[in-house]
Amino acid sequence: MGYAEQLKDVSAGLFISSPRGGTFRWLDSVHWDVSQKYRVHSNVIETEYRGNGLEISRYAVMDPQLDVFVTFFRVSAQRAAARDARLLVFQNPELDETKWGDATFYDPMHDLIVQYRRSTYFAFGGVEKSSAHQCGIESSKSDARVDCEDGGLNNSNAALHIGRNGVNSAVAFHLGDVSRGRSRSISYIVAAGEDRERAVALLETARSIGMQNLLARSVSHWRSLAQKRGRKAGNPANDLVERSILTLMQLCDRETGGIIASPSTDPDYRYVWPRDAFYVALALDRSGHHVQPERFYLWCREAQDRTGALHQRYYSSPELIGPAWGPAWGEEVDETASVLWGMVEHLRLTKDRGFLSEVWPFIREAAWYLTSSVDQMGRVRPTMNLWEEEPSRHVYSTTTVVAGLGAASKVASELSYTKEARRWNRVSELAKKRLLEEFWDESQGHFVRTAEPRDGQVDISSLAISFPFGIIPDRDPRMVKTARALTESFHFRAGGIGRFPSDTNYGGNPWILCTCWMAIHHSNAGNIAAARPLLDWCANHATGLGMLPEQVDNADGSVLSAVPLAWSHAMFILASQALARDR
Repeated sequence: MGYAEQLKDVSAGLFISSPRGGTFRWLDSVHWDVSQKYRVHSNVIETEYRGNGLEISRYAVMDPQLDVFVTFFRVSAQRAAARDARLLVFQNPELDETKWGDATFYDPMHDLIVQYRRSTYFAFGGVEKSSAHQCGIESSKSDARVDCEDGGLNNSNAALHIGRNGVNSAVAFHLGDVSRGRSRSISYIVAAGEDRERAVALLETARSIGMQNLLARSVSHWRSLAQKRGRKAGNPANDLVERSILTLMQLCDRETGGIIASPSTDPDYRYVWPRDAFYVALALDRSGHHVQPERFYLWCREAQDRTGALHQRYYSSPELIGPAWGPAWGEEVDETASVLWGMVEHLRLTKDRGFLSEVWPFIREAAWYLTSSVDQMGRVRPTMNLWEEEPSRHVYSTTTVVAGLGAASKVASELSYTKEARRWNRVSELAKKRLLEEFWDESQGHFVRTAEPRDGQVDISSLAISFPFGIIPDRDPRMVKTARALTESFHFRAGGIGRFPSDTNYGGNPWILCTCWMAIHHSNAGNIAAARPLLDWCANHATGLGMLPEQVDNADGSVLSAVPLAWSHAMFILASQALARDR
């Protein structure tokens, strides 16, 4: 999982011959009735296309072991008349997200097309032998997309970018007679590697394994993860919990351990925010999946800078961890503090002493960094908060510092670092005292979002004082009153809970993660009747494939912003667990 969106356009289409020349239809065009679903307990996606008397089944598989993506097509007819058909697959990647400097060629020995730029190589080919191919240049006479639509590829063997026009390519497969009672199948493979030999070898390996075996092992892989602890008895939203776990697994970088916020490019969330990833790790840890959280926390160890801090966001790629972080704007102390607390929670759940020895240096340096952020009166210095607004002394930032230092103190005590344990505990308690005195507003009856400059609004992130950080319980009257103030602040036509009353992001809307946060509070406070409708609301605003967005339009309930958002799925899992505990 790199940052770049390499495969900008990979499309398939069907050409049906006729006495007058034939008809071509892209599968992503309006000419088809399309239905789509995930295969149960897996990330294998199944798509059905119906139209023009034809039916096409398409299964897409990302292999869990190899860097290959395989698509299986089965074409059949709903009418008796025999028709000659060709399946064409077109690819127009933007390697390293640029058209400059790319090239493509056909490899006749392996019957595949290679497209490459510097050290980024993709190989494209079928399990079955192709009937035609084309290497072209976009917006030119050799444009492969144009010739796909004509139904005839010219078998050109190579192309280089010219000016601003990058290269593209296509492969055709002759299906022959497609009529009722007959079907034709094609398996198409995309393989990625750092050089030609690697990409070609991966595609050849996938061919030798075969589509059915690739499909079977992918289903087996995902099923073993989904059913580990995802389907708890009594959970009111089992299917979406399982889909959330499977979705989060796909956002975990298998190589580096980084967890990206979303695959979305608009807005661009293809980064690792340590804070967002912490909630993912927490949800997976509490679902019994400890491997991915451990890898993430080891990733954080590599990303930590010399001051002991984690920055706002990072690329997940190994060569870009550390000083070459992603575009960022300002210090966010909660990024470090929440990860520190999460590491200790992971230790509590796993009892893994080996992991402790690996992350102790991170814990020590992070704790000293947090200590330096608290003054003698217990005030956490101004930083950006979790919503990444202007620097201030925020309730959420202070909460995470209290929790992080408290967790570090416990670990230091267990390891007999008495001096550090006492120091960190003293600062944590001082900041806690300041948190509960300065941010609680008795006259308004809720915790306020910022103390300096003071903003008396209520903010959903105040609930973090109880969950996940447990500084005071959800049943505490102050938390109950804060939750009531939040509920009374939002009157969206679409329902749901927002971040804070003056929020203007996308016009101000309910957020999935905020609504889940409120459901968690009500569950932990023993108010199941209030929690269940909130969780149901979130489930009802998932996409047809079970993807949860960042936001929901305040009027019509449509999906807004990034989808799927990792933090939304993580909070849905955690809210479902909270509700299940109280059943």
